[in-house]
Amino acid sequence: MATPRKTQGVPAETRSALSEAAARRVRPVRVLISSRNRDLIPRRGGGAVPLVDIRRALQAELEAGTLCGQHILQVWINEAAGGEAGDENVWDVCRQELTDAHVVIAIVNGEAGWQRQAGGVGICHEEIKYTLDQFPAKLYLIRMSFDSDPALGLKSPAEVASEERNRAFSEFLAERKRWQDPAVDDESLQEAVRLAVAKAVSDLAINGSREGRKGRYYFGAPLDWSRLGYQERKTAIEAAVVDHLLGLGELDRLEPDLARQMKTAGLVWHLDGARVLVSIHGVPSSFGIAEARELVGRPFLFDHASPVAAGAAGLTGPLHLIACHKSCTESQIFSFLGHPDVYVVQAPFGFFAADLSSFVQAFFLTGCRDATGTAMALERAFEWIAEADEKAAIVSRARSRQRVLLAVRTEIDAHAAGSP
Repeated sequence: MATPRKTQGVPAETRSALSEAAARRVRPVRVLISSRNRDLIPRRGGGAVPLVDIRRALQAELEAGTLCGQHILQVWINEAAGGEAGDENVWDVCRQELTDAHVVIAIVNGEAGWQRQAGGVGICHEEIKYTLDQFPAKLYLIRMSFDSDPALGLKSPAEVASEERNRAFSEFLAERKRWQDPAVDDESLQEAVRLAVAKAVSDLAINGSREGRKGRYYFGAPLDWSRLGYQERKTAIEAAVVDHLLGLGELDRLEPDLARQMKTAGLVWHLDGARVLVSIHGVPSSFGIAEARELVGRPFLFDHASPVAAGAAGLTGPLHLIACHKSCTESQIFSFLGHPDVYVVQAPFGFFAADLSSFVQAFFLTGCRDATGTAMALERAFEWIAEADEKAAIVSRARSRQRVLLAVRTEIDAHAAGSP
């Protein structure tokens, strides 16, 4: 721990200047709280309170709080934003604030918000969609849940969501399947917001420490991997993937006799009641470098020789996981699969691709420069699977792929036996 600056005997004016200088070195974490303003929620102990009062109280509390003696939170709520230039509309201002914020906390009570035009999308709906589309990692959702009470003017979120103009907002949230912390009254809402802010600041610090050396590959473990030859680097990448996947606890090693049938590393992923074979490949440079890509080839062409096609141990799939030392592009994936008519998703971990005719599916992880970078790419891939609710689709395609492989294996065996 660093030794604190000694200020005994220093004049008060100098101490004040030192404190201000230290404060200037601490950049604020910008928090945006999005919700309806005038809608009522239950007050613990009885009665009702408008959301605007909770928002103002949270803004004052969060900005007054300190970390190591420093005020680090800057909270934006639209009712305290003040006047804006005449050439800007409300949505332009909100969108810019959403872009500038480091943390976005959206309080959902079923109301989609006011609409810019009749039959359009509500402002609350727009704000959440914009953040999910552009900056999904900084969005934290809190869902209100309470019963209607006409005597207090309270309308339950479920009742509000069933109204025609709010139905699209409710369906949108249901489709995205993002985690939503629950709140039932004013005190639980404030506690949920405090928890979300604390988690967000923690996430920012931890992720920032990991990302801090991004692009610095000239020392440490990335340098060690760069010194390796292609074959050694390929082996190191695949070993790092296997170690991290086993550490997650959701994947197991293949039985020894099945592992011997594999041409590369393979694990079993217990996913939605299925045993999905995960075939692991390391590309020791950019995916566009032919010599590096040739060490992997097109492994899906040999899926019929995998344990899946033999119907072994209840396996299905396989799902290919291709970890690239450097980069990969969408056009390179099209070339790899043989045609561009495929389902491709670009995400922070790299790409996910699935051919919906042959049911080949693969993750392409990028930036696997060392074990830590590889682990980060894997964690982001699992986060995307959860947030996009892709598990069931992966299993469905894996089972379809298995049926294709069983048919191919039957035909190959028939021709090998001399059958017409």
